[in-house]
Amino acid sequence: MRKTVYEESREKKFFGSSKPKKVDKTLGNTDSSGATKNVKDIVFWGDGDTFKLISKASSEAEGWMKSTKAMDVGNGCVVQVTTQQGKNIAEALTFVPGVKIIEDIEDGEVISRHLEPIETWERTAKTEIENATAGLMDVFNNLKGK
Repeated sequence: MRKTVYEESREKKFFGSSKPKKVDKTLGNTDSSGATKNVKDIVFWGDGDTFKLISKASSEAEGWMKSTKAMDVGNGCVVQVTTQQGKNIAEALTFVPGVKIIEDIEDGEVISRHLEPIETWERTAKTEIENATAGLMDVFNNLKGK
């Protein structure tokens, strides 16, 4: 099928004068910095990490990948699920109200993420603040009494 002049000009603008050689898709990327390291010609516009990876499973040998990503919008999350089998891709997008993305961090690195109800998160944060305040008051009262 012959390309239109518009398609050819868009291709030249994006790829330069010649189209790059097609390579196998990298399935192991989990964020934009990893993708930048693994995909030499990647181009971003905007925040490449707007959607945060929640979970991912893939097999390069079998040519499949499944992932769940979420974007926190304040009062809930937009959740995207992707399934790829060979060249076939299926995606679904939905809004999940009342949840937020929680990152599990170990040694300063995000090791996983999950969705949690906003109420639970707010209740936990409030409890932690109350406990910290009570602890500070104990220290203050002990110093005051000396």
